[in-house]
Amino acid sequence: MIQQLPLEIVTAIANYIPLKDTGEFARTCRKCYFAVLPHIWHDLTITDTKDLSIVAKKLQTNSLWAQRAVQFVRDVSFSSKNNKQFSSTLAATLFGTTSTHTEQEDEKNEFESVQPHERFVAFGRRILELFPHLTSLLVDFSEAARNFYSTEETITRLPFTGSFSLINYRADQTRFMHNLISPFRKIRHLKVQGLQVVSLCDDIDESILTNNDIGELATLGLMDLERLELSYLDLDIELNTMQRLMQSLPHLQHLELEWIFPPAKQDYLVLCSMMKTFSLYPECLQKKNNILFVRFSHS
Repeated sequence: MIQQLPLEIVTAIANYIPLKDTGEFARTCRKCYFAVLPHIWHDLTITDTKDLSIVAKKLQTNSLWAQRAVQFVRDVSFSSKNNKQFSSTLAATLFGTTSTHTEQEDEKNEFESVQPHERFVAFGRRILELFPHLTSLLVDFSEAARNFYSTEETITRLPFTGSFSLINYRADQTRFMHNLISPFRKIRHLKVQGLQVVSLCDDIDESILTNNDIGELATLGLMDLERLELSYLDLDIELNTMQRLMQSLPHLQHLELEWIFPPAKQDYLVLCSMMKTFSLYPECLQKKNNILFVRFSHS
């Protein structure tokens, strides 16, 4: 019945299908498969560098798959905290074929001998070569620490101008943070978020961005950055450190800050006064579950 409907209608139906069910819908018929292609390929989550190697190998063997990757992939996440992790099931949905158990084992063994650590800039370059229209890249700091060298030095600038998010960052790991962000100096949007805080009873020291962290961001030379999100700020961040950060971001239009423990009223007013010298004014102030959120916008 659904095969008799125009592709436009099937595509509209696909918009309402939960992400977890798109694979089954795609395997219903050929028309359904093509209807959900943009949704299936739009975002991809991988958990280690071997996943990317498997995807790259498949795309190299089939020009049609490579064309779909170029056309549709926009968001890539390097994280294990995502419902759409790369797997044999997802691979079957993406590539329209199902690997046998033996083939899956062969793929796994082929990349098992690959050195677990590599240079992050090399990984970023591979991502952009496979998905040249990428607009968003999310990196879980914890996963990055398991997969990439932490002492890497690079001056390479990759041609990526989209959004870069670094989540689950551990406080004061400034050198590694620098190495993860520095290849993407042309980005327009940056988000740095500390380890997720579940309860104020937890040890939250590693979740709070320190004065050193903010100072390191100021050295990155993110001259094209337009939007910056920082969670969660330490109360001890010095005003002149924030000022140096603002001076390093000449095109910043929006700044979002979050504190687990709100600053004193006087300290907040001093911060706002300093932001005004950069034509950034508080636009939104919210407090929820002890988290203070402030958005500054250019005026």
